Amino acid sequence: MSVTLTEFDVSSSLDVRNVGDLMIVRFSGSRMLESSNVERTGRALNAVVAKGCPKTLVIDFEEIEYLCTTALSMLIPFREFLMSNGCRLQLCGLKPWIREVFEVTKLDRLFDMT
Repeated sequence: MSVTLTEFDVSSSLDVRNVGDLMIVRFSGSRMLESSNVERTGRALNAVVAKGCPKTLVIDFEEIEYLCTTALSMLIPFREFLMSNGCRLQLCGLKPWIREVFEVTKLDRLFDMT
């Protein structure tokens, strides 16, 4: 399944794959977590899980080059929502400078990052 964000660059979307109990969401577009796009990206993530929370949701950050603080403030309640529905959130593919943002803000203690 691929969720394309309208009002957004056509090449930017969320690619969603289900593998057993895992749902893997991959950001396709390095600008998806910039401040001007965070709200739409958050809505797209919510739309993906609205159909049912998987046991584990993996968000792949491989293509993300920049992460703004607004994106962090969107991910925290998203994680809480998932947890309240029995879903575990895991982040993967973080570049060293993106991982550092989580470490500096101490959010590496909150998020499961591989």
